[in-house]
Amino acid sequence: MSGKKFINDPATVVDEALEGLVLAHPGLKLLKTHRVIYRADIEAIRSSEVTILSGGGSGHEPSHVGFVGPSMLTAAVCGGVFASPSASQIEAALDHIGGPKGTLVIIKNYTGDKLNFAKAVERFRRRHHFPVEMVVVAEDCAIDKDQVGGAGRRGLSGTILVHKIAGAAASEGLPLEEVARRARYVSDNIVTIGVALSPCSLPGLPPSFTLPADQMELGLGIHGEAGARRITLLSAAETTALCLDVAFGEGGYLDFDPNDSNVVLLVNNLGGMTGLELSILVKEAFRYISKRWNDKSQPVRLYSGALMTSLEMSGCSFTILRVPKQSDELNWILESLDRPVGAFGWPKVVEVTQTSPDVGDSKVSTSETLDTNNYPIETRAARSFAAAIVAASDAILKAEAQLGEYDRITGDGDCGNTLASGAKALKAAVEIVDGQPRSGKGIDFERAADACGTIARIMEDSMGGTSGALYSLFFETAATQLDISVNWTDALKVAADALQKHGGASVGDRTLIDALAPGIAALSSGGMKDSAQAARDGADSTGKMPKAKFGRTSYVGESAGIIGVPDPGAVAVAIIFEAVSSVFA
Repeated sequence: MSGKKFINDPATVVDEALEGLVLAHPGLKLLKTHRVIYRADIEAIRSSEVTILSGGGSGHEPSHVGFVGPSMLTAAVCGGVFASPSASQIEAALDHIGGPKGTLVIIKNYTGDKLNFAKAVERFRRRHHFPVEMVVVAEDCAIDKDQVGGAGRRGLSGTILVHKIAGAAASEGLPLEEVARRARYVSDNIVTIGVALSPCSLPGLPPSFTLPADQMELGLGIHGEAGARRITLLSAAETTALCLDVAFGEGGYLDFDPNDSNVVLLVNNLGGMTGLELSILVKEAFRYISKRWNDKSQPVRLYSGALMTSLEMSGCSFTILRVPKQSDELNWILESLDRPVGAFGWPKVVEVTQTSPDVGDSKVSTSETLDTNNYPIETRAARSFAAAIVAASDAILKAEAQLGEYDRITGDGDCGNTLASGAKALKAAVEIVDGQPRSGKGIDFERAADACGTIARIMEDSMGGTSGALYSLFFETAATQLDISVNWTDALKVAADALQKHGGASVGDRTLIDALAPGIAALSSGGMKDSAQAARDGADSTGKMPKAKFGRTSYVGESAGIIGVPDPGAVAVAIIFEAVSSVFA
């Protein structure tokens, strides 16, 4: 049963919400096609100050759109719910706000965001030669240093303080290098830990996990995943003390000395808590800090509210920013925090000069535009290629519910519908007549390299998130290799190596690589049947792995019940191998 929400269609929630947003806040404008919210006065500031771009998945409102405004973000680019925006979206945002003073890009440490933002930045640099710097925020302190996997620490609500201080520096006219330095300083001196009483549910989907009435999740992120551990329900005072014990813990991420440091405290509502609960937690956090350090150190600034949410999750996160008592940093940190802003999501807001809303389509052109031509499929190889794409797409669509259920247990629940979106887009790109592929709608199946390049862009545009980035990168790399030599085994191996290089995962990390790598390796020594079996064996093996090192599952504790549940990404790869094998049988 899906969680109840006031929506029209799960597929259009982000687009409809953005249109409503600009109607309610006329100081903002929307590039509708690319889901980019930007300042209405962009033309007046583009050439005079550093611009700042952030973004990520939707479902965290008011982040990131709520922090677009004078003295904060210049623009925010929005992906689907809990899914990274595509590189093309990000590139459109950079095109719209980039200028000679440069742009600072601030993102949270999630694989999809890192891949897509990095890809867009490189494209933008090649075309415009404007300076761009990127800061990746990773301040989650819930997982011990010796247990952090290859994916690293998550970016959480502390990112908002990076937005605030970087935005203030940019509005003062400081150069890009100094704006970026201040952003990195703040990022290096914050920690955040989250706790929740209930899960959230993506539009049209059931809750992301189940939680008994007498238990709570400690150390969770902002994408609906379960926490690092499940514990017995505690009082507000006990919960606050437990969380801040971790934040200030000896040997932790924040080397805190009350003799030379104070704190900035942010208590963030994850979306479903009442104002009464939040205020109680604020009180307990203030008391805890003062008592722990015998009043030697206390919050010099305190912020609270629903600032970075996880849909309707009932929970909160505590963010601590360490502030030196006597230094140059103390002055600019406090001055930046106190600087009035024109962003509606920040707790301290000043009046914004309002203009008419703009919800028209973007006129910004990106470096990648999908082909719309029809290409006849004439040779046997091209027919087989197209048939394999259709078979794989049909198989994924058939398995959508199963993949979603696996991901609901091990991640955030969106794997099935994300892959289904890509499958539908690919099927739409092949014309079938009398059960046989007749032509490619934009895909030239007679040219393997060009076809893979087009498939990469279809994946990027239709899927979003980490899955979209990974599949897009896979086909993009295969296309490059096929341009050199039309050898599918070599091309697939090079593409798989690229995923391991840029994504970081290897066999044994409980990811799609556990099915992809052995499946491709079996192509060299056997045939498609052996390859499909190797991929299936690899996918099945992930169900026996107690801990993932990458992906959202890497943040989920054993209490979530992942033993016996295979990685949905690996299962999807096995399904694709089996479908393709049936075509070549």
